[in-house]
Amino acid sequence: MEVTVGTAALALALLLLPLLYERCGSFRFFCKMGFYNGWILLLALLAIPLCALRGRDVENMKRIRGLMQHVKRLYGIRMHVRGAQHFPPRQPYVVVSNHQSSLDLLGMMEVLPDRCVPIAKRELLYMGAVGVVCWLGGIIFIDRKRTHDAISVMAEAAHTMLSQDVRVWVFPEGTRNHSGSMLPFKRGAFHLAVQAQVPVVPIVISSYQHFYSKRERRFTPGECVIQVLPPLPTLGLAPADVPALTERVRAAMLDAFEALSAELGVTARTRSDHHGSDHVRSDRPKGDHGSDRQSDRQSDRQSDQSDRPRSDRPKGDHRSDHPRSDHRSDHLRSDHLRSDHLRSDPHSPTATLSDPKSDHLRSDPQSDHWSDHQSDHQK
Repeated sequence: MEVTVGTAALALALLLLPLLYERCGSFRFFCKMGFYNGWILLLALLAIPLCALRGRDVENMKRIRGLMQHVKRLYGIRMHVRGAQHFPPRQPYVVVSNHQSSLDLLGMMEVLPDRCVPIAKRELLYMGAVGVVCWLGGIIFIDRKRTHDAISVMAEAAHTMLSQDVRVWVFPEGTRNHSGSMLPFKRGAFHLAVQAQVPVVPIVISSYQHFYSKRERRFTPGECVIQVLPPLPTLGLAPADVPALTERVRAAMLDAFEALSAELGVTARTRSDHHGSDHVRSDRPKGDHGSDRQSDRQSDRQSDQSDRPRSDRPKGDHRSDHPRSDHRSDHLRSDHLRSDHLRSDPHSPTATLSDPKSDHLRSDPQSDHWSDHQSDHQK
């Protein structure tokens, strides 16, 4: 059986891919993002026949949301929703949310209220199966390059909201923002809310920076908080009030975004510090009074057998480590010194260091200096 060059190259590539995935962070990032986009496309293909039974209907968003719920678990992303009680129960409203990356789709599907559809750029309509599913879900498409068309679409959306009890989800930044903050808001969503006289419900998705970064090619499991802020009424407001409303909403969202991001960052640092301190405590030898008493008796016997006087040790030598070639004699000499201290002063601070297991760990110059100073004083 002959093996072609192409077959051999394919087999070699399949063998190297797992190693490359583990060693190269950029390759791992592109693999995860490729799988993410491919999986969304596959889910769109599955959703088309399910949504086609209803035709273009806002209720199809429930089925799309149900198909998307598991994706966050594939990547180990934990999402927590706060403030869901702030959604107005029985009226239309405009949802405004910050826009960081394509992962916002997961956050939107986590908290998407009933009969709520996003406003998306028109280019999304031509993205194959994904565009078909978006159309079947009732998503509103606008052409951002044609201002007149966008205004007419917004007016139509306001009429639809009031006549069909529909909520609208808008990303007022207008584009994805990877800077870890918020871009200035466009006013289209707020004009829509004022025109329809419906509340504005701000939703803040915390920063992804601690587990996802397109710039650093990093995508790891992480935690995300979705905060629903109290609604801001627009009843009685006029188009002239839109700029002030826009800035007011953005300021509230920016404060919440920074607070959530700081909270997640502090939590992560606190956990790492806690684990680190536990690790240090677990590596630190624990005192055993029984073994201390046993080692005291051994030290006494060894000191009786030892014929080397204390004066052999130089006064100026504050170190407890000795050449390895004479390890046994040095060990007996240090035990002889400790036993002398213990007999002369049973309450000496060095009494707690008589555990033979820690003889090789006594390189602390401060403790040896204390021992030598005490012995010189006793002389």
